[in-house]
Amino acid sequence: MKSLPSLSFPASLGDNLWGNRPLEKRSHELTPLYIKRFRGLHTSRNLSAHAFWEFTCILDGPGQIICKKPIALHKYTACLIPPGASHCEQSPEGMDIIWVGLEGARMKSVPRDGILSVQNIIICDLAEQMWLLAEHEKGIIGPELDGLLRVITGMFFRAAFDGDIGQGHDCIERAIRFFYAHFAESLSIPETAKRFGCSEGYFQHIFRQRTGTSPVPYLTKVRCRHAAHLLEETNWPVRRIAELSGYADQLYFSRVFRRIYGLCPNDFRGRASDPRQPARQHS
Repeated sequence: MKSLPSLSFPASLGDNLWGNRPLEKRSHELTPLYIKRFRGLHTSRNLSAHAFWEFTCILDGPGQIICKKPIALHKYTACLIPPGASHCEQSPEGMDIIWVGLEGARMKSVPRDGILSVQNIIICDLAEQMWLLAEHEKGIIGPELDGLLRVITGMFFRAAFDGDIGQGHDCIERAIRFFYAHFAESLSIPETAKRFGCSEGYFQHIFRQRTGTSPVPYLTKVRCRHAAHLLEETNWPVRRIAELSGYADQLYFSRVFRRIYGLCPNDFRGRASDPRQPARQHS
């Protein structure tokens, strides 16, 4: 991973994101405390610990967690760090990383004797969905964040303790990798389902079950993530970036991008290149 701009997008999750009605209240079983995202170099070797659980999800870039037994970090590595575990992340080449702090009654029986890690693209993408929701949406979004965290946690423990977590999961894992490899092409969901041996209805069902969203918005997110990277790292015109991201119509691309990131492509590029944007290290 080549040099990356140092960007930080912290988001503490206040109680105002949850409501007072029964289905809107913060979950006592499992709830996120904060979501933080950092992209850049990690060079500090200062260890720290916290009083809560934390998911560390790597979206891009190599590195390691420095702890009693160092853990190698690669793209789509997800780690669960227990309370009191001294650690720090390190990446001289740069990483794109999301941290989700969490607490709840469900975590009381989880062993605290070490950091668990799995390699799972869906878990890391769900963590990014949480960050996008917290960063760009307003109103009573807390229950949705609680729900996404439950999915992430359940999937993580199944992967960590049970290994292979089922044929349906494998189908979706392969479909997601296919989306990442071919997002610039014209993709049909029925043809994609057929490619992986599923009916369209079953594919839609297990895709939503595993990722929390349907195939089309998931593919849209993959395309816009690629476009965001090109907007930050190149001076190419928006029309060209739209084509490379799977959109023949620049105006339609701009509408979709704004819906995902809250900014039109040109404004997003301007914010990404603004040297006044703060860079914060994770503590």
